[in-house]
Amino acid sequence: MEILSLNRLGGMLVSELDKIIGQIEELRSSTINVQKYNSSADPETVAVCHELHTA
Repeated sequence: MEILSLNRLGGMLVSELDKIIGQIEELRSSTINVQKYNSSADPETVAVCHELHTA
């Protein structure tokens, strides 16, 4: 019974990690797109970089 509980917990952790990784990938892609069209000092660029860093 304990092994089953650990497996469920492990599955939840993997699921949460997959969700976080997906969000970080989206933020990274967004950051790259903003940097294509703006300077590194542009407030929008700084904001998306900060958001990615925070994640």
